Amino acid sequence: LKALNPQTGTNNITLQTYTFNTSYFGTPSTDANVLRLRLDNIKVTGSTPETATPLTLQTFSYNQDHTMPSRSDAAFDYWGYMSCTSSSVFYTTPTDYWTAASSIRAVNTAMAKTYILQSIDDLLGGRWQISYESNDYVGSGTTLLGGLRVQQLSRTYPTTGQSINTTYSYLGSNGFSSGTIFSPLYNQINFSFTNAWLYFSESPYLT
Repeated sequence: LKALNPQTGTNNITLQTYTFNTSYFGTPSTDANVLRLRLDNIKVTGSTPETATPLTLQTFSYNQDHTMPSRSDAAFDYWGYMSCTSSSVFYTTPTDYWTAASSIRAVNTAMAKTYILQSIDDLLGGRWQISYESNDYVGSGTTLLGGLRVQQLSRTYPTTGQSINTTYSYLGSNGFSSGTIFSPLYNQINFSFTNAWLYFSESPYLT
């Protein structure tokens, strides 16, 4: 979707044009496995000479503290979120993947935030800022899981500069994480049988 053009119901006159401007993380690379699409801003243009100059309704900013590796790299946790800048941080020889798999696939909150929406600036000069944390559940202690959840929303008002924060808590009545998981075997990537191996999790180096 590149644009939205609301029209009158009777004579199909365009009232406004909303344009969705996009670009890619990972440029100037042209490798499709490196590039990730992002929405930069939304602009609106009216249908009269007085409203013909585009106005930027929303501008979006993203966490770019790190650069996401190629999709063909193994640098992702059990749930597909980025866990390191490159699997070469842990190994260089493909056959060493299995000795490093548990480290590569462990949750890394800072890395998982790569390219996530971080702030929204609006037409009037206000701003929303979003903070995230990793999902978790209570097993033998609190265990981090893949994926992120909103930790705090902060809204800054344009005229006063005042900020109002909303903080989210994911705890049960017992004070522990309210997160649950179907099975703790998500990190069991293979099982050994007599003369055979059974693989349950994707690996770029299955042989």
